[in-house]
Order: sequence, then C-alpha cells, then structure tokens
Amino acid sequence: MTTEQRMLHRFRAKMQNPVAWAIQVLQLTAKLPPAERSDGWRRALELSNPAQRRSLFYYVQLLSGNGPEETRIPDLPELSEQTLEEFLGDLQKTDLAIDAYYSRNSAMREQFAALTDRYIQLGSIDDPLVEAEKLLHDVRAERQRWGERDERLELVELETKVLGQLALVNKQRSDYGEALRWYVTEAELARRHGMEERWLEVLVSRAEIHQRGGREAAEALRLILPLWEEQREDTLHLPAAELTLLLADTYFNAGDTYEARKYAGTARRQLGELELEHDAGTALVATTDHWIEQLAPRFEVPEDFMAELLKALMLNLQLERLEAKLNGGDEEVPTKEYTRVIEKLWEAVREQETEDHAAILSFSSGDGFSQTPRENAAIDTGPPPAVLYWEAGEQAAEAGDYTLAHQHFEAAYKLGQESEDDDISLHSLSLLMVHRPAADVAGSLKAALRAIRQVEAVRAELRTPYQQSAYMANKEMFYGVAMISAWKLNQTDALLRTGELLKGHPVEYGGSPESRATVNEELRSLSDRAGEDPSSLESRQRRYDRFMLDQPTPPDRWEAMPEDFAGAIRRRLPTDAAVVNYTNLANQVLLITVLTREKQLVIRQVTDSAAQFDQLAHRELFASDFSSPLLRSPRYVPGTDESPREVIDWDSLTDWLLPPEAYALISKKKQLYVCPHRQLHRVPFHALRIGGDYLLTRHVVSYVPNLSVLLTERPVWELTGVSAIASAFYLPHAGVDLPPIPGTELEVKQITEAYRKQGLPQELLSGSDCTRTKFLDLLDAFEQSDLPSVLHLAVHGEDAPGDVPLDTRLFLHRGTTDGFDLLLRNLPFPLVVLSSCFAGNRPGAGRELPYLPADDLFGFQAAFFAAGAHRVLGALWAVDDRAGTELMTEFHRQLLRGEEPATALALSQRHYLATAPEVQRHPRYWAPFFLSESR
Repeated sequence: MTTEQRMLHRFRAKMQNPVAWAIQVLQLTAKLPPAERSDGWRRALELSNPAQRRSLFYYVQLLSGNGPEETRIPDLPELSEQTLEEFLGDLQKTDLAIDAYYSRNSAMREQFAALTDRYIQLGSIDDPLVEAEKLLHDVRAERQRWGERDERLELVELETKVLGQLALVNKQRSDYGEALRWYVTEAELARRHGMEERWLEVLVSRAEIHQRGGREAAEALRLILPLWEEQREDTLHLPAAELTLLLADTYFNAGDTYEARKYAGTARRQLGELELEHDAGTALVATTDHWIEQLAPRFEVPEDFMAELLKALMLNLQLERLEAKLNGGDEEVPTKEYTRVIEKLWEAVREQETEDHAAILSFSSGDGFSQTPRENAAIDTGPPPAVLYWEAGEQAAEAGDYTLAHQHFEAAYKLGQESEDDDISLHSLSLLMVHRPAADVAGSLKAALRAIRQVEAVRAELRTPYQQSAYMANKEMFYGVAMISAWKLNQTDALLRTGELLKGHPVEYGGSPESRATVNEELRSLSDRAGEDPSSLESRQRRYDRFMLDQPTPPDRWEAMPEDFAGAIRRRLPTDAAVVNYTNLANQVLLITVLTREKQLVIRQVTDSAAQFDQLAHRELFASDFSSPLLRSPRYVPGTDESPREVIDWDSLTDWLLPPEAYALISKKKQLYVCPHRQLHRVPFHALRIGGDYLLTRHVVSYVPNLSVLLTERPVWELTGVSAIASAFYLPHAGVDLPPIPGTELEVKQITEAYRKQGLPQELLSGSDCTRTKFLDLLDAFEQSDLPSVLHLAVHGEDAPGDVPLDTRLFLHRGTTDGFDLLLRNLPFPLVVLSSCFAGNRPGAGRELPYLPADDLFGFQAAFFAAGAHRVLGALWAVDDRAGTELMTEFHRQLLRGEEPATALALSQRHYLATAPEVQRHPRYWAPFFLSESR
C-alpha cells in the first residue's frame, strides 16, 4: 500500500458514517467463525468512538428484538441470541456517552433537530437570505422558550451558525457592510456565552473582509492587532495560527514585507506546536496521513474532523504561498500539490458517502439514515476582469488610437474603484499615464496626479509609520512622472508640491493628552521589562501601532499646501536666506530646486546621477583609518558592516550637488536651508568645499526635513535655561562593557557653569544619577512645568538600526532610553542637543526596503520631533570625545552671547577649525554635528 493509499484509507475510515460503521461491524462479525466473533467485535470497539458505539448499541438492540414496533429486522441468522447478548454486554462496558440530558429535554431536542434540518437545507437554496432570516427568528424564539434548559448551548451554537451563514452569503455577494453587521452580532453572541474559539473565528472572518486591498489595510490592522495581542499566547488551536497568518498577509498587502515575514514565521511556529505544520522536505500526502492519525481521536463528528483537517491544509497552503511571494518564488507550485491532495480527499468523501448510503439502505427500511451531501457554497470570484480592458487599451494605443485606449483604461479604473481594489485602479492609471503621445506632457501630469492622490489617501489611512513607508514601495513612478512632467511644463509649484509628498514629516497626534499619557505609561512599562523579556519590545511596537491606527486621518497634505507653493516659501524667506531642495527620482535623476526671495531655479541632473547615488549608497564618507581612543558610541551596532570600503569622491559629489548655476544664486546668502532626500541625508553639506572653503565658513547651514517647515510659525528664539544630562562612566549593559567618555561630564559642567554665571536656570543630571528612571522622571517633570530652552544630552549613542529605528538607544550610566520613551510625550523644547554618536542619524533603508520610499523620519531625532521639539542638533557619525567637548562648549558660549542655534553651531565649528591642531581639522572631527529644524 502506497503512502497515498494508506492516507486515504485512514481518512475514509474516519469519515465513515457511524450508522454505516455499525452495520459493517455487524456484517463482518456475522461472517467470522463463531470462535473468533468475540475477539473481532472487541477489536472494533477498541478503535471506535462514542457515536459509533451508540449506533452499534442501537442495532444490537434491534437484532435482539428490543427495537420500535414495526421495525424491519435484518436477516442475520448467524448472530444467535446468545451471541447478541454477549455482544450487548461488551458494549455496555464501554463508554456509550449516553446520559439523561436528551430524555429530560426531548421536546427541545425535537425542535432543535427540526431547526438544524432547516439550517442544513440553506446550502441548497438559490436565495438563502430570506429563509435564513426566518430561521434566525425561529431559533431565537426557541432560545427564549427554553432559556437555561439549553445547558449545552446547542441552540446558541445553531444561532451563531445561522448568523455566520447570513454573513457569508452577503460577503459572497460583495455586500461587505451587511456581512460585517451579521459577523458583529455573531461575535457578540459567541463572546457572551463563552464560546471563545468561535468568537475568534468570527473576528478572523471580519478581518478578512477588511483585507480586500491596500485601502483597507489600515482597518484590517486596527481590527487584527488588538485581537492578536489578546490571543498571542494561546497557540493551542488553529484559529490562533489563522489569525497570525492573516496578520502577516495584511502586512504584506500594506507593503511591509518585514513585518509580513516576521508574523509568517510566528504562524509557522504555531502550526509546528500544534503538530500541523507541513515541512517542505516531506511529501504532503505523508504529512496529511500524520495529521489524520493525530486529529482523528479528537473529533467524534466526522464533519468536524474534516473541517479541521481542511483548515490545516488551507493554512499551510496560504503560508507557503505567502512565503513564496516574500521570497520571490512561484506561489503556484505549492498550490498544485495542495489542490491535488484536497481533491483526493473530497473524492474519498464522495466515495465513502456512496458506500455508506448503500449500506444503510440495504440494511434498514426507509431512508431515515440517508444523507444528502450539502452543495458547496458559491465562491466569490472577485472583481470583474479588468485585464480585458487593459489588453484592449494597449492594443488601441499600439494602433495609435489613444482616445479609444483611454476609454478602456478608464473603464478598468472604474472597476477597480467599484471593487475597492487599489492594484486595479493604480495599474489602470499607470497605463493611462504611459500610453499617450510623447507630446502630451500635460496629460501625463494629470494622470500621474490622479494616481498620487489615490496613493496618498491610502497612505494617510494606514497611519502606522512603518506601513506608510512600505506602502509607498513601487509607487514612486507616479511621483517621478509628475515631477518630470511639471519640470517640462515649467510648473515649479506642481513639481515642489509633488516632491513635498516624498519628504519626511514628523508624526503628529490627535486625541486627548490623557490618552497619550496612558499609552506612554504602557510603553514605558513594556520597555522596562525588555531586559527580562525581549519580546516586550515587539509588544511595545504593536501597542504604539494600535494607538496610531486609532488616530484620526490627518489633513490632506496636497490640499494643505498653497497652490503657489514656491512663491509662498520665497515670500517667507529673509533677504539673506536661500533654500536648496533635493529630490531623488528612482536613483536616476536628481532634481535641485533653489529658492531665494528674488528668484527660483530648477536643475535636472541626469548625466552623473546614477553613479553619484550609487557611491552614496556604497562608499564610506571618510577613510577607515579614522580612530579615536574615545568615541561616544559603544561601537557594537547590530548589522553594521565594518569591512573597509571605498571613500566618496567629494569633489565630484560637490560639483553634482552644487552646480555653478545653483551656487550662483546662493553665494551671497548668509543662511542656507538644505532639504535633502534619501541617500543625501548622510551628506554633511556644511562640509562641502566651494573654491577651497568649507560651505560653513561662508554660510550658516541648517537642515529641514521638508519645505512645509518654512511656512510654519515658530516662537522667536529666546534662551531661558538649560537642562543637561551626561555620564562619563557606564555599568555593563546586556553583558557588554561600555568604555568611559570623560569629556561628557566635563562638557556639561562647563556648560551649566556658564549658564549659572549669566544668571540663567540650569539643571544637571550626571554621574551615577544618570539612570533610566531618573531621566524619565525628569521628562515627566518637564511635561508638568515650563521647559528650559535647551535639553542637552552627552552620553553614548547608537547608530539607528534599519529594521527597528525607533529602538535606537542612548546609553545612560545605568540603563538606556530610546525613541519610544519620547514619542508620545509633550516636550516642545526650542532646542534639543544630542551630543552623542549617530544621535542625529536616520536610516535610509531597512525592513526589507532598499530605501524608504517616502523618506520617513525614523530614529532618536525623529522621536524628539514627534514630541514637539522645534530644533534638534545631532551627529551623523561617531563623535570624538575631545572634539565633541570643545565644539559643544563653544556652541553654548555662542548661545549665551545671543546667537540663535544655527548661527551658534556655525560659529562654534568655525572656531574649532581656527584653533584645533592641524591633524584634528578633518571634517570627521567637527562635521558630524548638524542642526535640523522642524515645525
């Protein structure tokens, strides 16, 4: 017997009707020699379940003459009265699972049986909604009639099934609102009566409705995340694994392959704990055979066993398809194998039902035991085939009939809108954008902007930062076409407004301060447990995501920008200031926009752009021989590649970033606002050389994450005091010794002393007092009182990990702090100084993305902006302890002389260059520090 034959044999034995099984046992017993009959039926009883034994008990009673009157007695003369009596005795010794419940509730049982028959018949009715609602009314009436006598909740369970059928039919008809209404009712009923597994299954079904494409991903996450949080420890039933897999698939639909891969791994682990995981190295038929052997004893009713087995198969199929998509494989490969096995099982079911039906008919009178197989419910085939319109449109475009082509693409777009399928809508718009005469630049711009508005609407609904970024992957084509088209049409405002959508924006929150404070306390509690339970960090991320998903949708960014965007910015600029804005288009084109009070200029860099973007992605800023005995970093950043690499060609980079026509506009300006994009965030523009001079010696350079910052009203800078935090010595963290950095405490002591001499408030938290608890208590106090102008931190810093940048840490004398300690606070510091390695850095890639398509703000700097800070001074790379002390001390001296922060930083760096030894004038010593302004 082959593995497949053995699997199907075992499966059919489990699916055999209990009545047919009992008849078969009697027939086989009658054929055995008299001496072997007792052993034969006892072996059968050992492998039987209560339903089978009850059926056998009933038929032995019939053969013994104890059945109802006028019952036809089968002709089995081989089974004598003595044999039957012995048989009955053995049966009575087994667990027949018969009690007095049904005899006490015979009337209720009769009504329940009639209602159940009506429920079964719903599957074969063409329009079951009307009958289902009638049945629901009658079931509820019987529940009210019998009340607490329905001890086993059979009527309650039947009501949930009817509600589920109503939801399913509406779902199949694409009436998702009505389906959700029935699912909500079913979930409430199941939860109220303690039917936890059924409640979970219903909520999974509700979540599946919300998972119908990108625009529903936010709602799906909002529903699934808290549910998964509640159920994540319970891995003892399949719905938990089903929920995890649904969560993974939802993240995939939102574009976040990093989270999708993580939860797919969790789903595989859960299936493994249930011993229901298919190992790719084992044939599926062998795995299914093992599952049948494992599941068979758990279920008395064959239909329940079949449902569990099919669910295990389908979950493994969905998991393998998702993993194939994540790994770039062919998802149809596992589909074919699973389809074959499932078809074999259904074929076995039909064969077994045929045999059972024949056995029962041949043994008994009437058709009381006959069963009519329930027809499979109609399958939702999804939206209409837009691909036909796409093909027709492309053919028309090839023939030069663009009018007809656009009609087809518009029809396909309408189908996508009606079915709320973003993939169909966006692909239709991409075809509408691309297939048009080359001279129709305005038409390309219009089509691209339509697609951008749809993408932005979905992105705004997602709300969770990582998923917003992931959703933008593979959609930048629309933005690139729009910006290039606007450049060709000399529409600078449209170009800048489109580019602004690709720039990082600090997180903003709605809701009450109390709700933020509550969630902040939960995040802090989870952070505190991280040392003992690392999984609490993932719980913390999910809690923050849930908070964000409940936030109101922010205002439309496009509509919030003035139509004359460039003009509005220029009017706000002082006469001695200029803006240089950069946009990376697919690593192929660099757009440079220069704005001054008097003029504006857009430059398209094409010739060298691909090579320059490549060197920014793969080369070091400086030669790797830079080594400081004391760096403000523990230098054990996970995932950092320490292997030597080529160094950036600074001359060619400068010529590319500041071509002569661009620098001519800004050469006479004192203040430069630089707005980088993607790889350009790692470039210290203030250290570029123009005519042999560093840019900072000619200009005051500050950085903005987006151009809208320049349109916001901010308080006039006023120095009112400083709060400084520093630690020179560190207790080991996670088993790692952190080197001392004595310059930090010297730095803050000199700074606070200078403020004291000027009569300004100063606060110092240093040495052994610089602990996580005291630092967070200090932040708590700040939220309840007036803030000083400056918060200054001088401690060990850590480079932003690309996959979890909000986990970026600053190390304290005891413990650490990271972005989650800041995000939900209200800390509108006028200036935050992060005198720590990498503390101003932001990841440019990660989470399985080669770059962050929307240039999102992540990292420690971003957390302070989210908390309300106006300016953050940070470092792009490792800070030399001595140089850091000198620069920061001078920086505060300049603040105390009345300079505003950007000027104070430029003057401190100029002072350093004028006074430092020649060997320490290299940019790697002084250039990591930069000032970024927001809000």
